[in-house]
Amino acid sequence: EPTLIAAEPDPAPEENVSDRMGVAVERLPERWASRLGADNDGLVVTFVDPDGPARSKLRASNVQRGTLEVITHMEGERVLTKEDFNERLATVSLGGIVDLRVTSITPDNRGQLITATRVVRVRTR
Repeated sequence: EPTLIAAEPDPAPEENVSDRMGVAVERLPERWASRLGADNDGLVVTFVDPDGPARSKLRASNVQRGTLEVITHMEGERVLTKEDFNERLATVSLGGIVDLRVTSITPDNRGQLITATRVVRVRTR
C-alpha cells in the first residue's frame, strides 16, 4: 500500500519550521527507512512555507497520496536527524546557498515505489 510509506503528520508543523529555509523536517521512521533502503534514509519534508526560500524547490510530503520528499544530504554531508540539519544550516552565512540532495518517492498505479533524486540549491534568509 503506497500510504504505508508516508510520514505521520506533524500536529503543528509551523512550530518546527526552520526560519532560514522555511521548511519543517522529521526523521524518516525506521519502518519506512528499511523499506526504502539506506540510500533514501534521511529527513522527511513535512511542511514548506509558501513564502519561504524553499517554496519553489521542495514539496511537503503528502500522506494521502503516499508521496515523500526526503532530504538525504546537505552540503554533501549525510543528514539523518533534525540536529544534523540544524547544525549544518547554522554554518551557512545569511543569504548563503545550501545544496540539498533530495529524493522524491511516489507510488505508481501498481503500488511500486518510484524514486527520483535531485540536488536543489536554496538561498537561506
